[in-house]
Amino acid sequence: MVEERIWEIIGNQLKGEGSQEDARLLSDWLSEKPEHQALYDEALTVWKSTGQLNFKLEPNVDEEWEKFKMLRKNEVDISSNNDQIISESSEGKQISLTWFYRIAAIIVVGIGLTYFLIIPSQPDNDNMLTRNSGNEKTSITLHDGTVVWLNVNSTLTYPKDFDANKREVYLTGEAFFEVSPDANKPFVIYSGETEVEVLGTSFNVKGRQNTKNIEVAVITGKVSFSKKDKSQGTILEPGFKATFNVADDTFKKEQNSDANLLAWKENKLTFENMHVGNVISDLEDYFSIEIVPANDNIINCTYTGTYQDPELEDLLEVLCASLGLTYEMRDGRVVLSGDGCPHN
Repeated sequence: MVEERIWEIIGNQLKGEGSQEDARLLSDWLSEKPEHQALYDEALTVWKSTGQLNFKLEPNVDEEWEKFKMLRKNEVDISSNNDQIISESSEGKQISLTWFYRIAAIIVVGIGLTYFLIIPSQPDNDNMLTRNSGNEKTSITLHDGTVVWLNVNSTLTYPKDFDANKREVYLTGEAFFEVSPDANKPFVIYSGETEVEVLGTSFNVKGRQNTKNIEVAVITGKVSFSKKDKSQGTILEPGFKATFNVADDTFKKEQNSDANLLAWKENKLTFENMHVGNVISDLEDYFSIEIVPANDNIINCTYTGTYQDPELEDLLEVLCASLGLTYEMRDGRVVLSGDGCPHN
């Protein structure tokens, strides 16, 4: 059912006219496969290129798709077999041309072929909005005063106005929340198979596409972190974090000792006598790049340093100089070489 309506749902979300149920369905669909997020990102790019149009769009997607195919038939063969036709974007992602044209059909047909049939309309107060951070971190202030910082490649879906009993949003990716207190209206974040419920607090939620884990770490206040069906979960207080293992269907609660939990938000990396294996993990997370030690002795070393607004190459130069290592970029990865620090 969702697959049959997905382009209608995406179109409504981009226009700011989706329901809360559609927002939930879209969030679940985006979490299923990385390809779904890639398709949504393509749709978002096409939509932004058309500008923000102030009218209500209610196309018959199947009918308009057929019209769009007729328009394209002299330029490309869009047949039942063309799902095998692949286009490579400037970012190196491969997407089916059929899917791309379906995106274009929703956008182009919506603003072109049916333009004179559309009824001007302002979105209702309970309509949903979707914000995708793309390649840049961004912040959003919600109607209730809650502030959300989105890490790169993250998506938040939320209503213009919350309902009377609950404040619900949908997250794919990573975000830091400073929730405006309201004892009568809980704030709920849905991410993958889990939900986080709070009254007023600050915390970090990390649940990226196709991830093995969904993690919540609390800075202030108290939150409930559980599965959507409430079958299991835990309560978190400041200084604690919990991880939901998607494969094992289990929660693990522990004290948070990660000095770089909010490095992405504060643009600061701190290493205090930290094993290089953990340094590498933090660098990979912050810079979104794979770092490979040439031998196990390298990760036995420890390192201390603090970097504000760090640049990868500058940090690697200092790290390698301190530990007698060298680095090189190889096939989009960083390779660290050197003798390292043998076990004593």
